[in-house]
Amino acid sequence: MFEQEQGIRLDAGFDRKFRLFLDCEGGFVVDEAEPLDQKLSFLSHTTRSWSFRVILTAALVFGTIPTKSANKLTAEEETNTLKRIAFTLLAAFFLIPSSAFSQTRGRSSKPKPPTQAQQAQRVAQVRTQGATRVAEQVKNIARFTYLLGGITSTINAVDDAAKQNQVSPAGLQQNQQRKATVKSSFRDFKDGLDKLEIDFRNTPELQPFYIKLAGVAAGAATAEEQANANQFDAGGRTLLNVINRLADVLVIMRQ
Repeated sequence: MFEQEQGIRLDAGFDRKFRLFLDCEGGFVVDEAEPLDQKLSFLSHTTRSWSFRVILTAALVFGTIPTKSANKLTAEEETNTLKRIAFTLLAAFFLIPSSAFSQTRGRSSKPKPPTQAQQAQRVAQVRTQGATRVAEQVKNIARFTYLLGGITSTINAVDDAAKQNQVSPAGLQQNQQRKATVKSSFRDFKDGLDKLEIDFRNTPELQPFYIKLAGVAAGAATAEEQANANQFDAGGRTLLNVINRLADVLVIMRQ
């Protein structure tokens, strides 16, 4: 009889605390009208619910919550019981693995593939940028070849005067600096055109124009070799051929 009475008291106490637990647990129930993201977070709700059940049961078994009959609980005992339940639930909140709360946050939606209009806009933008680079090369080389004629005349005149010992050491040094500057310009054009070819070859949107562009860097390299041999006029004429090749590429890209 004593054991049965103890069992009845335990059942009555557990029933009272379990009803209170269900009231607290109502916020974790997935409602049918909730959005899809909240429905997909059911695993998080289930984990928290399971953790609260375990801790509440453990509290009843080990004495955190008294097992007196519900009819014999005084107001002070009920207050203490509610406080213990609150502390127990608070402990459960911190013990739940953080991964359960991050289920909905961890989901990432796949990016939508670009539409045909977006792809066309991307291709047009890249081709415009490529055409602008080609146009800049044409402009820079054309300006250089225009000025090269006058610079070459000055260099040749000083060289002729130097053969007759009619130039001071300072004049000779200045003339050598002119030659070095011209040679450096030829080298810069060769490097720039080489990079332009590489970018056209490695960019899918620009690859259709690479066949027409290929060879301009080789032409600039030939011009550099001529300039290094002090054949500035010949190097300038070679650069004119490079300009014509770049202009053809530019016309195709503008179509």
